Amino acid sequence: MRAFLALPLQSETAANLFERRELLRGGFKKVRWVPPCNLHITLFFLGDISRAQAEEIGLLLEDLSERFISFPIELIGPGQFPPKGKPRIIYEGLGKGAAEAKRIYSLLMPRLDNIVNLEKRKYIPHITLGRTQNDSTCRFLDDNIYHLETVSGKISGMTLFESLLRSTGAEYYPVKQITFKEEENHEGR
Repeated sequence: MRAFLALPLQSETAANLFERRELLRGGFKKVRWVPPCNLHITLFFLGDISRAQAEEIGLLLEDLSERFISFPIELIGPGQFPPKGKPRIIYEGLGKGAAEAKRIYSLLMPRLDNIVNLEKRKYIPHITLGRTQNDSTCRFLDDNIYHLETVSGKISGMTLFESLLRSTGAEYYPVKQITFKEEENHEGR
């Protein structure tokens, strides 16, 4: 199965992000936009893994679940990969919450690498909004677009997804989900 590990967005956050994404459409002619139900913060693209590996990853997530606490996020505006030149990926950057996503990534990296062969690269927490389709008309993101209203939300869990590629785009199916503990509120004590 083709799989990835991600931090799903709450439906309200995804809907707000979808509305903001609509503002980007004018500058990009041939982009396959990610539907709101598929918006997430990717931690690891795992590639093709076996059912046995998926089960082992699920057990790992269960074992570590007590170490994860829900956290707030703020999305800071769109960007692109690569950072300069013709974009291949249009994404939403993560401001508040980026440190927590990186901590989860760092905790999981060595453990997952014992199960699957992971690609080693710098981790940049982001939400993929769309992928360009060999479009020579794509332009670099205008600095003015960065002055959009902040979208915020909360990350409350992690999901191992199976990704099925269809002619209409990828379809994601949860294989294993864990819920993070709620952050304790110490105010008023």
